[in-house]
Amino acid sequence: MTADTAGSNSATPVRFKKRTSFTINWMKARALWGVISLFLLVGSIFIVYMKGLNLSVDFVGGSSTEISAPADVNVKDIRKTLTEGGLTDFTVRKFGEDSFLIDTRANKTETATDPSLQIRKILNDAYGEKAQIRRSDTVGSKVGGELVKSSIYTLLFAIAAMLIYIWIRFELPFALGAVVALAHDALITIGFFAFFQFEFGLPIIAALLTIIGYSMNDTVVIFDRIRENLGLYRRANVTDIINLSVNETMSRTLITGGTTLLSLAALLIFGGEIIRPFIVAMTFGIIIGTYSSVFIACPFLTYIGVRNNFTKTDKNKKPTAEEFFKL
Repeated sequence: MTADTAGSNSATPVRFKKRTSFTINWMKARALWGVISLFLLVGSIFIVYMKGLNLSVDFVGGSSTEISAPADVNVKDIRKTLTEGGLTDFTVRKFGEDSFLIDTRANKTETATDPSLQIRKILNDAYGEKAQIRRSDTVGSKVGGELVKSSIYTLLFAIAAMLIYIWIRFELPFALGAVVALAHDALITIGFFAFFQFEFGLPIIAALLTIIGYSMNDTVVIFDRIRENLGLYRRANVTDIINLSVNETMSRTLITGGTTLLSLAALLIFGGEIIRPFIVAMTFGIIIGTYSSVFIACPFLTYIGVRNNFTKTDKNKKPTAEEFFKL
């Protein structure tokens, strides 16, 4: 309960308008947003099934080799040199002034020879001592499979923990709404990566966990205001309460999301190729997470139902939301 409402048994329209920057009926088109989200979810699942994810070496096994090359050599030159040398199924990314990262996926039809040895030979033949291997890490296919399982379990555990947290702090309808929004964010983000075939590795799992935490924080802020207003306006319609609460917290949502996106935009432009998949996932996730907090979690409460009995409020002294919030 905020200080301006806690210290008084009555409110006035003027006082209410001062604490509300928006007067938008967010729930008016909730059915439309639900259809759009359902379309995105089905589309994401279909794309993942048809195209699959572009799994990184972390998940499928292989090697990751960092090399240094002459300053006038670019990614296309390295890729062409390795292809002509017989190396297959690899990606090349540049970071820094003269450093390149070469990821080679495991191939069960090939021998167990360390790909870094083949890379070393190809580069020595092409550039001589000007190209050096700085480090090489190898991940077995079995380890990659275990990482996939661990990542899935981690995501499911995070969502389950959020469900329990919201259930304890609020009520079951709030918890279910939050979990539906989190699952919505995770699945659509995964579908986004499958559609554009961005590399999907451990950094993306870290991004998904960050997105879940960010989206949950945004949802909790709105839910907390909904719970407060349910106690203040006991005679009000739940849809009006949700509209009121979303409008009261919208300025905070936009400021938080906007400043986060500005930071991510700077990293996306200047951060380099290595962290780009992580930043892309974070940027898309922040947008879809903010969307789901307003258009998925909140409308879900109207469908599953919430009880207007969080606090023992005097109905004769507290005004209804319709008296102060007329859309």
